[in-house]
Amino acid sequence: MSAIDYNKYSNMTQRQILNSLIKAEKQEQKIKKQMQEKLSQKQELIKFLKTKMKESLDKPKYYTLENSPAIKQIRKDFENLPKEQQMELEKELEMELSNANYSAS
Repeated sequence: MSAIDYNKYSNMTQRQILNSLIKAEKQEQKIKKQMQEKLSQKQELIKFLKTKMKESLDKPKYYTLENSPAIKQIRKDFENLPKEQQMELEKELEMELSNANYSAS
């Protein structure tokens, strides 16, 4: 922003000064409106970022079988399979678990 040349206004007529005053006030209002919009946008961004930060801090640091996103996805995918395929997979799992228990004994 450049410095204001007050000498320019010293030699103006009253009407020219009035017009310059009106123009300066309009410019001031325009600048205030722009700054308020920018400020409002930054405040919204800050609020959003704080919410995101809080969400990430509130997330569990350790997962259990109940809250693990991967396990939840696997359960969802399993539920979307046809019943026959679900039963087949359950049988396979039972067989593998029984073989593991037998090997551990």
